[in-house]
Amino acid sequence: MTDKKDPVEFNDLREVMAYAHVGRQALYLAISKGALKATKKGRKWTIFLKDLEEYRLNKYNRDKRKVDGEPVFDVEKGFFSVFHVAKILSRELGYNYKTQRIYYLIQHGRLKAMKKGSAWVIAKEDLALLLTEELMMRRFSEKAAD
Repeated sequence: MTDKKDPVEFNDLREVMAYAHVGRQALYLAISKGALKATKKGRKWTIFLKDLEEYRLNKYNRDKRKVDGEPVFDVEKGFFSVFHVAKILSRELGYNYKTQRIYYLIQHGRLKAMKKGSAWVIAKEDLALLLTEELMMRRFSEKAAD
């Protein structure tokens, strides 16, 4: 690290790798995908501490994942992750709706989903259909129990 007060920067990738707990290949991949902001002058890389901190905080954050520069999940536009769907269904149905169940429904064609990169994306309309189906099944099982 340099002695500059503000902003703090890294000029040695080995320091960056140690600080961020990532390997060289992961570091280059993060830079090439734009997940980690870095500049290169000649053979030297410059990475600012604030950019490295942002990368560390978001490297496992699926909500901010991008494929071809576009967000994979966009809740405002109605595109949800399996985790989001499980969370919504758990809230609406009043019990813990497991992500494994959603993967099962996708694999068996009972829930329409599209693959974006390595992630499954569920559209708002398909989530609404699944919720309606689950509510109908619940009512049917409650009537059968009576």
